[in-house]
Amino acid sequence: MADQNQKEKSEVAILNPLNRTVFYSIEFPGYVNPGSVQKCVQRLGGLQNISDTFRRGLKIDLPLKDNDPFAHPAAGQTVATQNLVLRIVKRRRKQQIERDGGDDQMQEEGSSRGGNSTKQSEGVFTAEIVGISQKTMRFRSEHKDRGFTLLHLLQIPSIFNTGLI
Repeated sequence: MADQNQKEKSEVAILNPLNRTVFYSIEFPGYVNPGSVQKCVQRLGGLQNISDTFRRGLKIDLPLKDNDPFAHPAAGQTVATQNLVLRIVKRRRKQQIERDGGDDQMQEEGSSRGGNSTKQSEGVFTAEIVGISQKTMRFRSEHKDRGFTLLHLLQIPSIFNTGLI
């Protein structure tokens, strides 16, 4: 009986307090690189427009193509969520791969053996909860209209000018 109580106590998870920092998240419907974040913010109308949208719970339009009057913008809305925001860090430990003949051997960097060597990184991931995302801006579309460009119609006058018709 005492052994069973001891096992139950050891299986209980440790409680860690959550950081109460509040974040807002945007599910942007496209590729976002560190260099393209500013362009994504500009497409959404700037930081002031994004802030007003989150504060008032408004809908927002995202133009997917620049200067194209036939392309429909993606409609976004603010949704209440309770998501965790994580900081994930990958720590790298560099190693060398030694090639002697046909077999590969891994050896820590700084060893003194001959042969061809290349560096390989091995990662260790750590995750930390930094806050809670209380609102998320989502761009979900039920319609199947992906936009239509009229490039083939722009070529029609050139057909008439060739004298084929």
